[in-house]
Amino acid sequence: MSGLESLKSLTVKSPSIWGPSNRVPWTDVCIALSKASRDASKYARLKYALEYNWRDEILRILYGLALKTKWHKSITRKKLVTIVNLALDESLSPAVCPKCNGRKEVRVYDSIYKCDVCLGVGTRSMSDSARARYIFGTNANSARMNYLRHVKYDYFNTLIISIQEWEMELHRAFRKMR
Repeated sequence: MSGLESLKSLTVKSPSIWGPSNRVPWTDVCIALSKASRDASKYARLKYALEYNWRDEILRILYGLALKTKWHKSITRKKLVTIVNLALDESLSPAVCPKCNGRKEVRVYDSIYKCDVCLGVGTRSMSDSARARYIFGTNANSARMNYLRHVKYDYFNTLIISIQEWEMELHRAFRKMR
């Protein structure tokens, strides 16, 4: 078990501290988690330890970051809450490619081909039109254009970047844990 997988030691279903185990002791996990910032630590507990009571706190943090950004005047506070929910949901979902199951390759008989759905990455991200439907709630092409014009830049450069910084911080904190 390596890195962020060791956060499983904090879950309720972790093995007994008295018996033999291949898991990292929960005390070591807590020490490594203390090396990360508070926000990154809360995010890790939500994503990896599945402690859903941190979800509202992470949403508040992301909403505060979103309020500091100057959004287009057509983006209301209600839509901003929806955008923050989308960013968190997108970061928490595994987004594994449905065709190759994250293996990056597809085996057909005796041949191995690069997956054409995820282009050999192993993950599949949400499309711009799906994000527009989530935020604006319509299927029209105008919703996609509104998303591209007024939301996409700030969405990726404020919210998604903050979440990726938390992930990188957690990777640095848990790098040497095996």
